[in-house]
Amino acid sequence: MKKLVLIVVLFYSTKQLFAQFGPAGVGSSVTNKLWLRGDAGTSSSVNLTKINKWRDQSNNGFNFNQTVVSPQPLFISSGLNGKPVIRFDGIDDKLILNDFISTNDQSIFLVSTNFAAAQNSSATILDIDQQTLPRANWSIEQNGAVNDFRFLYTDNAFNDNASNNFLLTGNNITSIIKEGIAVTVGKNGINTSNVTSNSVINKQNRPFALGGTVINDARNFGGDIAEVIIYSIAVNSAQKIIIENYLASKYAMVLGANDKYAFDAVHGNQVAGIGRENPTSLQLDSKGGFNLVRVNNPSNLDDGEYLMFGNDNASLSILEFAEVPPGINNRLKRVWRFDQNGDVGTVSISFYLSTFTINSETQLELLIDDDGNFVNASRISTNRSYDPATQVVTFNNVTVADGDYITVASNDENTVLPVELISLTGKSTGVSALLNWSTAKEVNNNYFALERSENGIDGFKEIGIFKGEKASYQIKNYSHEDKDAKEGTFYYRLIQVDGNGFKRISKVVAVLVDGKNPEILIIYPNPVTNSALKLVSIPFDDRETVVVELLDLNGKLVYTKTITGINADTEILNTTETSGLAKNLYYLKFTGKSTVYHTGFVVQ
Repeated sequence: MKKLVLIVVLFYSTKQLFAQFGPAGVGSSVTNKLWLRGDAGTSSSVNLTKINKWRDQSNNGFNFNQTVVSPQPLFISSGLNGKPVIRFDGIDDKLILNDFISTNDQSIFLVSTNFAAAQNSSATILDIDQQTLPRANWSIEQNGAVNDFRFLYTDNAFNDNASNNFLLTGNNITSIIKEGIAVTVGKNGINTSNVTSNSVINKQNRPFALGGTVINDARNFGGDIAEVIIYSIAVNSAQKIIIENYLASKYAMVLGANDKYAFDAVHGNQVAGIGRENPTSLQLDSKGGFNLVRVNNPSNLDDGEYLMFGNDNASLSILEFAEVPPGINNRLKRVWRFDQNGDVGTVSISFYLSTFTINSETQLELLIDDDGNFVNASRISTNRSYDPATQVVTFNNVTVADGDYITVASNDENTVLPVELISLTGKSTGVSALLNWSTAKEVNNNYFALERSENGIDGFKEIGIFKGEKASYQIKNYSHEDKDAKEGTFYYRLIQVDGNGFKRISKVVAVLVDGKNPEILIIYPNPVTNSALKLVSIPFDDRETVVVELLDLNGKLVYTKTITGINADTEILNTTETSGLAKNLYYLKFTGKSTVYHTGFVVQ
């Protein structure tokens, strides 16, 4: 019987993927030159930790760095709408990109929160400006006073401080669209300025600074940056509206105009859409869900009409078996919801299933429901096409009503989930990197290969092989301490290989190892003589399970035990255990959920 085999979304098939669409499905890596997101590409994802790198998500490799520790900004795990942001202190925090190519026509979108109390008198948010001839391209700054916004193109500056419409305090979606000499500046969906800049943007490679100036003066920005998007074109007004709706939905911000998506509360993730303002200002093709769902080919899109869609961010590694209509065995847990402004006619809806193994297109169906309960959903299998080379299933001539829910389903009763990876995490022990991963289920899993890279992009080298399970239906935990990661930022990924030799690549995790000893773990008494050995300092959570290993002077394992609920005065070794040890130097290794500590003691 034919099977649909779902591979957990944390893994990515080694088969070639389609070209990436830009934010909100607008543009591609050709036109979307820079895309920085607080929820992706940072050197650390630990709250209140300094970051030394913020990697570009546009596939163009414009990565921002800061090698000096003091001016490194902080990663904040829960900022705008609970989403991660990068926090700049207004004193010296700054990230630098050495070479960035600007274009004369361009579009800039910035999501930021300004902290007025932290600002210098003139605070620079973005800057490409060497102050040398020929002058560099542009900067966004607060000019003199906290509430005076300034956007500068080469030697021509223009300001908008005549009203409160463009104060940059608080939370903002700032947009700047430059087409020829015309520049349109907006805040939270409202165009506040239409000005003229006679400057011709210099296309030379220039340094680019976030949070301060390139020339290292005192104009530093105090606040949070959540997202930065730069296009090498002037996006049209329909595209601008779609991008602003994506940002407003993600960060729970109110648009002053052109709010086209009403279902932000539950389905406000990865919003994208198609729409039209006039015959020359339109977006006819859009990918959402970070390139998982595509909507295009509207049959009747008129001026002022939009079809927007977002998802509930449900796990892609979980299949739903209960809430399905008769004849359907399972569906994706994730659901998309549509908001239709006007009547765009029929559309094509495609699902990019590179993380599935598809044996037959006939098992794939589109489910459409009007209340979110898919028990009574409509099943769509007509006008379906499937490309086995790219693993894209497309449903053509689909009618979607305002408020409808959709997902993709299988009518195959033998659907199997071979490897369900729950998590892959990495953490520094101070002098090494500790990697942990867990699976909820494994079927026909041959092995995992753990790989390390120094830049997270290429140069991955295998550092360990870990045997998989042929049939495991319970949580299985794996761990590896990379003792060769002495100091610096290291990047890790897993290669999962099944029994047929098919490989899947995990997401990349970064671990910053500072080369310093971690929080001190203290035991007493030391030396010990015929008494119990206890803890004084406890760097573990009081509910954490810790594996304790006793090693002799040569590193040979003498004794091991597991302690759950470790706390002050916990006996590591009791009197009987210590009195049985010969007089010598010994080592203790403590392995927690994400940390490893070593200490020594003497038996007298």
